[in-house]
Amino acid sequence: MTSCSISTTKGFCKNTISSRFGVRRNLAEAPRRWQALLGTCTAALLSGCIMVPVPYSHHAGPEAGSRANVGDAAPPTVVRGETTRVQVLMKLGEPDGRGDGDSWFNYESIENRGGVQWLAAGAVVNTVGAISLGNWDVSRRLTIRFSADGTVSDVSLQQTKCNQWGAIPCPDPRGSDLVAEDAKTKAFASAGSITKPYEGFWSFVESKHSVCEYPGSSAAVRGGAFGVGEQAIVWEEAHVWRTLPLKDIEEVRPVEMHWPRVWIIPIKKRDGTCMFVTVLPKSGIVGKGLQEEARAAIAARIDALTSTSGASNR
Repeated sequence: MTSCSISTTKGFCKNTISSRFGVRRNLAEAPRRWQALLGTCTAALLSGCIMVPVPYSHHAGPEAGSRANVGDAAPPTVVRGETTRVQVLMKLGEPDGRGDGDSWFNYESIENRGGVQWLAAGAVVNTVGAISLGNWDVSRRLTIRFSADGTVSDVSLQQTKCNQWGAIPCPDPRGSDLVAEDAKTKAFASAGSITKPYEGFWSFVESKHSVCEYPGSSAAVRGGAFGVGEQAIVWEEAHVWRTLPLKDIEEVRPVEMHWPRVWIIPIKKRDGTCMFVTVLPKSGIVGKGLQEEARAAIAARIDALTSTSGASNR
């Protein structure tokens, strides 16, 4: 039986990794552990658990493993267009997070506000649980971006009231949200202007079958936004943005119906592999008409790209 106790809450705060990066990696992963803990306590509630508020004395000061050199304002020694990447490292030290190609550095401090805070505690047979209430901490995350020549192009400071060990997590010191945003920007830049956006996709399957035979819904994944761009189709899968250049598509086949009665767009790529997708509207019915519309949009963009390429070769 899983137990979620107040002592468990304090155990999350205990660190056994000596390096600051290791400690801060633990901090970044804490919200995921708390989601599992919250699920256990929620299940207990549904089975008849009574929750009561419990006071909890919380120490003031920096969170264990958190740096202390991020203040209420961006450091005046970091100047746009002048300070270099090496100088930032010398002034502020090793960053907590880095962008692709060191395009940005992240520095974050997490400070406990201290005082008496509150937990919501409850109990059911053989199980006790507690989740934190309110925002106990203050996060200050400094993000420094660099231009192609290695000098600072932008400095921003994000200050957030949060709870490092609760349901409202502090921003990830490694900047996973910034990494995802950079990937999205890069994907959309390569796709060009989105001519046909969709809310997402209900089903997405890739297959290496030579005749593009649908492998079945058991291999399907579901994801976020899907769009048809001027140069590529772009989609979000498991928080990762991906693109397929239109020039790499050999054929967009007529829509097909597969179990469990879902209309799917088969797309054959020039490398011999295939992908099958069912797009979702922002509202309305997910049916054959919507898939035919999306198929036509992809085919039209391929035709336009082929015509442009042919004209330029004359």
